[in-house]
Amino acid sequence: MDFATNSLRIESVTPEKAAEYLRYNYTYNRRLRKHHVSFLANEMRHGRFMPTAEIHLMFRNGEPVLVNGQHTCAAIVDYGKPVSVTVRKTIVREAGQVAMTYAFGHDTGLRRTFNDAMGAYNLAEATGLTHTQVEVLSSAIRHIKSGFSKARNGQGTPKDSPGDIVDYVYAWAGEVKMLFTAVAYCDRNITKLLEKRGALAVAILTLYYQPEKALDFWRGVAMPDGIKWGDARMTTRGTLEESKGKAGASAVTASRLSRQMARGWNAHFKGEELKQIKVMDESAPMILFGTPYNGKQTAGYLSLKDYIAPPPNEGAIYQLSGEYFAVRGSGA
Repeated sequence: MDFATNSLRIESVTPEKAAEYLRYNYTYNRRLRKHHVSFLANEMRHGRFMPTAEIHLMFRNGEPVLVNGQHTCAAIVDYGKPVSVTVRKTIVREAGQVAMTYAFGHDTGLRRTFNDAMGAYNLAEATGLTHTQVEVLSSAIRHIKSGFSKARNGQGTPKDSPGDIVDYVYAWAGEVKMLFTAVAYCDRNITKLLEKRGALAVAILTLYYQPEKALDFWRGVAMPDGIKWGDARMTTRGTLEESKGKAGASAVTASRLSRQMARGWNAHFKGEELKQIKVMDESAPMILFGTPYNGKQTAGYLSLKDYIAPPPNEGAIYQLSGEYFAVRGSGA
């Protein structure tokens, strides 16, 4: 293998070279996280991967050891094209120096959070939302992208990149404004509950595709004055209040809350009474009547990306396999 003594430079690393580096991976390196590899490869595909990412090879007696950059190398192999990366090569005399560098030389700094990264886009000023609203909206979008669920049993999914979420924040900013303007004079405790990603995810989707009917629903949930018991909005309000303050095993997860809110919305959409909301399976496919979410959407489905142009007969309401679907703009 070619190398320069104690060098640090930006190089174009090919998939073949990255695969070669991986053959010299440090024996005690942490387990490769496939979801992080997928995330990095996606950044490379979209031109967002920065050449400041570092691959560090150390040499003792001419034998190379990859002490940092295994995920970057694996991502380059997955991407399949050369990528500009900072490559550091160091010669050491003692084996202990390799261990010391691995233990204290890499990945020990303070990480930026997802919201820190989102803040760099200055979305609050650009959209007219508050910083809090941008944060809760981005959280809700990521929840939708997850299929309204959470990975279990240690099976990670690719991390969301702020760059992949920004377009959706712009697209759904209007729905967030619509929601919080409509409930501006309600109990502040309910407003806080509506900011939960499990509730807000359902709210923005229903407001996007069924603005008039959804406004009627969410106003009724927030301010149920004069609404009778058994009305889906009153029942949804009670369920939302029950999600407050629970902790531990009894805590209401975002997955469950989404399905509870969806149950209330679906009953309201069909004009049915609803006396209680039960969710037996919080991993069941999500169905939201009046939207493209019919329970058959693919993993990672985001309707704004996959559903762009409305059919010619906009405004019609369809019933497919017993499920209702209405084209956005119908107000049905």
